[in-house]
This record gives sequence, structure tokens and C-alpha cells, in this order.
Amino acid sequence: MTNAGAPTSEAKPSCSSCGSTSLKTIGQCGPTVELDASDSDGPLRRIAESVRDSVLLHCNDCHLLVRWPQLSESDLTDLYSNLPTKYWDYDVSKVGSWKTAKDVLLKRFDRNQSIQILDVGAFDGSFLQTLPETWEKFAIEPSSAASQQLRASGIPCLAPFVESLSLHEHAGTFDAITLFDVFEHLPNPNDTLRRLTNLLRPGGRLLISTGNSDHWSWRLLGASHWYLHSVQHLCVGSQQFFKRWAQNEGVEVEFFQAHPHQLGGQSIRLRQSLETIHAWARQKNRTRLMGLIHLLPGMKHLVHKTSSPFSNTLHDHGLVVLHRRAIESDPSTRDEVVRSCSNS
Repeated sequence: MTNAGAPTSEAKPSCSSCGSTSLKTIGQCGPTVELDASDSDGPLRRIAESVRDSVLLHCNDCHLLVRWPQLSESDLTDLYSNLPTKYWDYDVSKVGSWKTAKDVLLKRFDRNQSIQILDVGAFDGSFLQTLPETWEKFAIEPSSAASQQLRASGIPCLAPFVESLSLHEHAGTFDAITLFDVFEHLPNPNDTLRRLTNLLRPGGRLLISTGNSDHWSWRLLGASHWYLHSVQHLCVGSQQFFKRWAQNEGVEVEFFQAHPHQLGGQSIRLRQSLETIHAWARQKNRTRLMGLIHLLPGMKHLVHKTSSPFSNTLHDHGLVVLHRRAIESDPSTRDEVVRSCSNS
């Protein structure tokens, strides 16, 4: 990462991935959890205050949703380096993307095969530890506390960020790279994705799980969607974004599957779906629809609810698998291959 400052309110908005200034305003983002930090003078709240009035934009060229303005990369680095480990402490049994990702990996790589896999934003290595013991596992993780846990588990932490990993040393090294809930944190998605594909061996796979703006909940709520709850979430992907990016870079979208951020039963998903529709109806002043929802069993509490629901069991995320075609053996030839593919 570079240490570029956050854009000022006078700066002209541009897409953080493709640089386009052809943008459509979706709406103003809601308050973030960092603004509710218990310590009013703490770093989380101070940093969040600097982008309190951010808006969500749609890039008409690459179809990425972008928060504007965004935190500076130096502020992001400070946040990630100092967050307590409990901040990312998910219930392993409920992570929506892990089972699908593991199934994809086991279909493409033999469990008895010796492959190298890198998990970006690995936290304490919980996902890597679910994979076959024969696979050689590596991590990228900015949290110093989590990095210590990785080392204690025998998983080398190669760098805090993708950008600080040496391409000279690691280009063409990994058979698979995974990013779970990382893409939305990227200040320069295009550059980071290109760097990651360069880290893959020809024939390798890049698995990305992130918010999917094609989902109906994103279309209804837009800038007030629950996944913009953190000021650290800078962008939202879509199938169209990843397809366009892959075509431009000479890689293939091999697989896409919608999934929830957290697994939940049908009754929970139904309740959260109704809460999401109610939030949209409130925004649009659809009082009759709101009244009908209030009459449903267990929905009366929505009469006084004004904030967007935390609907993390809806299938508003997607797992995309990018395949670096096995068409070159020397990583140094990749730029030439990408140019020829992009121009074809």
C-alpha cells in the first residue's frame, strides 16, 4: 500500500479500481460501527469521523460500487494493525463461503497432492486448518496479534499486505489464493487483483468471497445496506465487475456462486428478508406495505425500527473463482500475454 491521503470533499470522485469519473450516486452511506466506539477520543472513532458523510457511487465503466470519500491507506493500515483479535473472530461453523470454497479447491486439487495455498487476510488461519495436511499453507495478515497465532499454528505469515509481498520472490508460486471478506477493503482493487494473479502459477485459481451488488437487497437498500456497516468497507463487487476485469486481464471467471455471509436457517432468512423489505418501504414511505409487514407474526417490533437490518444470512455475497490459464511457464512473460489477450 501507498500512504496516499484521503480525498478531500473538493476532489472529484473517481472509481478506485478503473479510475473512471463516470459515476452515478446511489445515496449517502449510513453511520458506521466505528462511530459508536465507546472511547470518543479513540483512533477508530476519530478516523471514522473523517469520512462520516461518505456516499456510495456506481462506476458506469467497470460496475464497481465505491464509497467516496474513502479512508487514506495509512489510516487503514493503522486500523488493521491495531484491531483486537476478537474483531474478526467468526464462528467457524457459520462462515458462509468456507464450505463452498473448500469444495471448489478439493475438486481442482488432489488432497494428496503437494500444493501451495495462500490465504489473504487469514486472521488466525482457521480456514487453512480445515484443508488437507499435505497442502503447504501460507498467510497474509496485517494484525500483529493474529500473526502470532498463525506462527504458533505453523503457518508462515509472509507479509501484512499483498502489496508488501515481493513479486520477485513469490511470482508464479501459488496454486491457489483465497480472499474471504477482503476485496471490500481494497483501496485499489484493480492493482491488487493483478498482483494476486501474478502470484499464481499458470493454471492456478484465485478465490474471492465478497459482497455481491447484484443481490436484490443491494438493489433495494443501496447505500444503506448492512454490509456498509464498517468504514473499512470501501467497495462492493458484482458478477459484471469480475467478468469485465477478467476479460481485460486475460484470466477466466471459472465459477460463481451466491452465498450468505453467515449461515442461518430458513426462518432467520425469512425474518431478515422481511426486515430488509420493511427498511426499503420505510425509505420510500410505503406505509401500506409497512403496515402489512407489522401484522405478520414476530414483525411488530419493526414499528419503531428506523435503521437498516443486519441481514447477514441473506445470499448477498458471492464466491468467484478466477483461473489463470496455463498458457505461459515463465512469470516474466505475463505482461505480454495479458496485452495480447486484452487486445484480442
